[in-house]
Amino acid sequence: MATNRGLLPDLSRLKVSASQMVGSLDLENSGDADAYPVWEVRGPGNHFKAVAPSGDTLEWTGSLLEGQTITINTELGTCVDQTGANRYSELATAPRMWAIPPGVTRAAVQFLDTTAGKSRIAVSWRPRRWLAI
Repeated sequence: MATNRGLLPDLSRLKVSASQMVGSLDLENSGDADAYPVWEVRGPGNHFKAVAPSGDTLEWTGSLLEGQTITINTELGTCVDQTGANRYSELATAPRMWAIPPGVTRAAVQFLDTTAGKSRIAVSWRPRRWLAI
C-alpha cells in the first residue's frame, strides 16, 4: 500500500544548526583607487579567514565568546578586540592586509564554530578617489 509521504518524510524532524560561516561576498568599491576594508567579527566562533580573488589571505586564528568582537583594520594594519586590546599576535604568519580594487571584487570568507543569530562577519570601507592638486 503506497502513501504520499514523499521521498524523505522525516527530513523536517532533523535538527540543523549553524556551526560555520563559509561563503563568498561581492565587495563593490565605487571609488577609483584601492579601498581598505575593516573587518568586524562577532563571536561566538573562531578562525576567521578572508581570501581575496588574488589568493591573498587574511587569517585570524583566535577564538571569540558570545558578544566578543575583533576588528581588523587593513589600512592601519591593526587587530583589536572589543576592549581595544591588541590581538595582532593571533593573526596567522605573514597576514596579507589586502585592499579592494575599484569595481566589484568577490571575496571568500569563513568563521568556524559559530552560532546562528549570534555570530556575525561585517565588512566596511570608504571608497577612495585619486585627486590631482
